Amino acid sequence: MAKIGYARVSTKEQNLSSQIEYLKAQGVQESLIFTDKGVSGTISPYERKGFKNLLQKARGGDVLVVYKLDRISRKYDDVQTVIRQLKDDGLSFEIGGLPNINTGNELMDKAMTDMLLSLLGYVAENERAYIRERQSVGIEIAKKEGRFKGKPKKYSANSKDRHGRQVYYMIVNDLKEGHSKNSIRLKYNVGYGTIQRISEEINESE
Repeated sequence: MAKIGYARVSTKEQNLSSQIEYLKAQGVQESLIFTDKGVSGTISPYERKGFKNLLQKARGGDVLVVYKLDRISRKYDDVQTVIRQLKDDGLSFEIGGLPNINTGNELMDKAMTDMLLSLLGYVAENERAYIRERQSVGIEIAKKEGRFKGKPKKYSANSKDRHGRQVYYMIVNDLKEGHSKNSIRLKYNVGYGTIQRISEEINESE
């Protein structure tokens, strides 16, 4: 039997060190710690390089240790699928925040642990939905206050696409020269909405 650890962060800028230190403190050897960096909790664990390596290493009787259940996934169904598979493979779990249940009745312990895992899986997905809702509200407030710029349009003055910037300025020039929006749309093979947006930007700046 061995303890196997898993750690994950959603962005490249985030640090794995605190999770790794936690896993070591729980008795996991560094060589048995598997990580995924810059991987969202909504990506299936079976599509992550680190987690797939963990599955290849794990054996019946091993213990999977994670800092929090949402490190495995922030999607309830994925959590349940992974937990079910690993339990079928003979693994057990040590999850931060999950109490060690020992009532003296093995069947009762198993049932209560399963209930807690299901609850934590639900909490993880619910937290994700709450975060997305807060982000959405924050963006709407920023838009109303004129602070949110969003991703630059392809055909705009500040586009990161060089060709897109060139086409933008040619469209601006054609509009100022009085060409019809439909002829410009066909000339540059862009949507009418793009021509309309650029036309409105010109009107606002004049």
